[in-house]
Amino acid sequence: MTVADRIFKNQDGENLFLIGSNYWPSSSAINMWTEWHPEELIKDVKRMKELGMNCCRPFLFMPDFLTNEDRVDPVMLERLQYFLSICEENELYTLPTFIVGHMSGEDWGMPWLKGSDLLKDRRVVDAIKFYITTVIKAINNFKYIQAWLLSNELPNFVGKQEPDDVTAWVEEI
Repeated sequence: MTVADRIFKNQDGENLFLIGSNYWPSSSAINMWTEWHPEELIKDVKRMKELGMNCCRPFLFMPDFLTNEDRVDPVMLERLQYFLSICEENELYTLPTFIVGHMSGEDWGMPWLKGSDLLKDRRVVDAIKFYITTVIKAINNFKYIQAWLLSNELPNFVGKQEPDDVTAWVEEI
């Protein structure tokens, strides 16, 4: 693989330099998916474009999406699709982030975790794989998804871990 193969590309296959930001709406922040304000999302995406941005990083707040170890909330998937469609209509690339268990200095685990080890508990690993697979199947047809990001501040959420355990987990996920 050459360096050119690793560069982001636009819809025409040309090299793309990404300029953007992490994204939460101001009215709801991390509660974006449950305190749903679609009109604000439209305004924000248009404002990002006006400011010269070509991408944003939406966070899939895991407690909202993965409500049970075997259930991804379909309403959250519909809302994610809506948000991505607004981005696509405005030619704003996205980098969705799946595992958001730590944000803004706090941990936000799923209630069903009950102290389980995110990296070593087989039940939890399988749930995360199910979650990511389900989300990708729901949104993989959007052309303006530039990359998938596995996590946000994972070390803050899972604590100190052995490097080999983290590597094995990332490779499996």
